[in-house]
Amino acid sequence: MVDLSQYDFEAIVEQTDKLDEAVYFLAAAREQTDRRQFRWLVSAFFNAAYSYFDTAAMHACNAYTNTDGETMPDDDALAILGKYIEVEQQKGNPFRVHTMPVNSVAKQLYSHRKNNTHYFPMSIMETGPLPDGFHFGSIRGKGVPIIGLCDDIMDLIVQVQKELDEV
Repeated sequence: MVDLSQYDFEAIVEQTDKLDEAVYFLAAAREQTDRRQFRWLVSAFFNAAYSYFDTAAMHACNAYTNTDGETMPDDDALAILGKYIEVEQQKGNPFRVHTMPVNSVAKQLYSHRKNNTHYFPMSIMETGPLPDGFHFGSIRGKGVPIIGLCDDIMDLIVQVQKELDEV
């Protein structure tokens, strides 16, 4: 028998924690005018937004427990997520999932996050008043407005969470 008195239930975070984390880092980035610190905050935002999808997928894959103690998926939640990401649950470890973007905004998130995490720090140009004038890239006139992309990503994860909450 499990001794529940050993658990600190306050330490267990809500499934939406990564959404809240993304909101936090985007709000901080909106206030930042130093290019290096802005890059760090956007990197943290991308990691939180990316993790939001992984966490949502893991929760959807392990939503219920049957009488044998095995986890069972929430097929409705997986169908909602399937509009935005592909979800692959690792065999042998139900709490490990791999996600791939399907939606165009999610594809941009995954691409920028992958490049920043695995290859090189983000190239950020100052093209106008900051922080809105920060753009991805290093070729003048060809940058992508960072705050605009982050807003699109934030709108996406808020929409996904809204749909999940309605299930």
